[in-house]
Amino acid sequence: MSLTILKQKILALYDSFANDTIDAFRIAEVKNLLWVLKPINKIGKEQIDVLWEFFGRDVEERAYKGRWNREYLLEKKANIDSALEIVLQQGFVV
Repeated sequence: MSLTILKQKILALYDSFANDTIDAFRIAEVKNLLWVLKPINKIGKEQIDVLWEFFGRDVEERAYKGRWNREYLLEKKANIDSALEIVLQQGFVV
């Protein structure tokens, strides 16, 4: 699996959090992609844990508090994008 594809899917999912409805299928798809990440060392595992923490918290928040406004969406996308970039640049997973 390509981390670049995972990143695109996560960011596209986050874009949908500004909509009135939540797409459970897309959330499940991203969760499945995150499950198959294999860390190559302890730092990789820690970074995957950070991704899961950000993602889980954001999905739960969106589900319970409703759609995100544009500014909040940009902030949340920047956070998850930063976590993904660390994984991509450092090669912590296979």
